Amino acid sequence: MNRPLVTVILVLALYGCSNAPEVIRAADIQNQLSSSLQDGSTRADVEAALDKLHIGYSFDKYASRYHGIIRNAGGPMDHAVVVYVYVDKDGRFTRLEARDSYTGP
Repeated sequence: MNRPLVTVILVLALYGCSNAPEVIRAADIQNQLSSSLQDGSTRADVEAALDKLHIGYSFDKYASRYHGIIRNAGGPMDHAVVVYVYVDKDGRFTRLEARDSYTGP
């Protein structure tokens, strides 16, 4: 192989690696939400925290929780982060869970 072609391939390979998308992890999302929400935070506070992180969500009144998902969260497989934010009967924050979810091809 000639030297200029090898140089071009190497530069393109390094450029592609440096622009790899950031991987979003459940632990990071859990930490960010935990810092925004305290016991007793209102449903409006919960919704604002989810919106701030651009997490699409819905509310399940039977489970008294918000269910959010971040799709295409990066990584080698199809990766999503699933978020559950629980509220009590008065709509006050009680706890949250964030989990990494992977599917294969």
